[in-house]
Amino acid sequence: MLTYPQIGLMKQRFGQFRWVQVLKRNPFSVRRRSPLDNIYHCCVQKTGSQWIRALFSDPRVFQYSGLTPYSYQLFQPGGSDPRLLCERKIETAFPRKTIGVGIYIDYPSYAAIPKPAEFRTVFIMRDPRDIVVSAYFSQRYSHQVMGTLDERRKKLNEVSESEGIRMIVEKMRRSTLFQALGSWVGSDRQDERVRLVKYEDLIGPDKMEHFRILFQHCCIELPDGILGSLMDDYSFEKMSGRKPGQEDRQSHLRKGAAGDWRNHFDDAVAEEFYRITGNLVKDLGYDD
Repeated sequence: MLTYPQIGLMKQRFGQFRWVQVLKRNPFSVRRRSPLDNIYHCCVQKTGSQWIRALFSDPRVFQYSGLTPYSYQLFQPGGSDPRLLCERKIETAFPRKTIGVGIYIDYPSYAAIPKPAEFRTVFIMRDPRDIVVSAYFSQRYSHQVMGTLDERRKKLNEVSESEGIRMIVEKMRRSTLFQALGSWVGSDRQDERVRLVKYEDLIGPDKMEHFRILFQHCCIELPDGILGSLMDDYSFEKMSGRKPGQEDRQSHLRKGAAGDWRNHFDDAVAEEFYRITGNLVKDLGYDD
């Protein structure tokens, strides 16, 4: 079995199209097939989306589902979707027997995607305060420079941390991220095929059980040994070389711990955040 670093290098080398072909060849023969035609991995930014994308793209998931990863954004001009999260209308159905990975979208736009009869959806949420802090450090230090990030990074390094975090809060308001995040509240009650998953549960002490439930919802039956190896290969320790809570601000995998917002929200940041987001924290099921 290939190691996680080898898999990552292969995906970078082959790209999505050839990677799908690699998955379909030996030694990745399908052992169990999911009855689903599509799975939709929906999210907003800074909710572990690249991590979950990598998990769903792992050969072992293919072996026990027969589903290949699919990113609709690669088919957009420039290979990305520049629209606001709440304006991402997708009018074309995804290819059958695929997992739509990393769909950054609000619930109404997701609901309008043409779907087959057999599908499941997971939406990964996260405490929006941690989303803000994670985005601040990513945009200040570690995120690949693209678009206007270089100019924003210079500005973030010129102002105080408090002012910089408030800049991120305002940017997320304009990008409709908070609006998109809140739009998923109650969606699992409207449609039992939708499951809301907290990022914090996926990195917590009971992560094995939460991932088991996630895969079961997606009709992917992973043996415990396979699930355990996935959890180990994609653990924060294995991917970063550090224990959760040990911070490296220059790394995209900065800290690997929930609740870090408490270390960075001063009164000015908290006032601005709650003015813009209202009851979003509580609506998502997070406590102060």
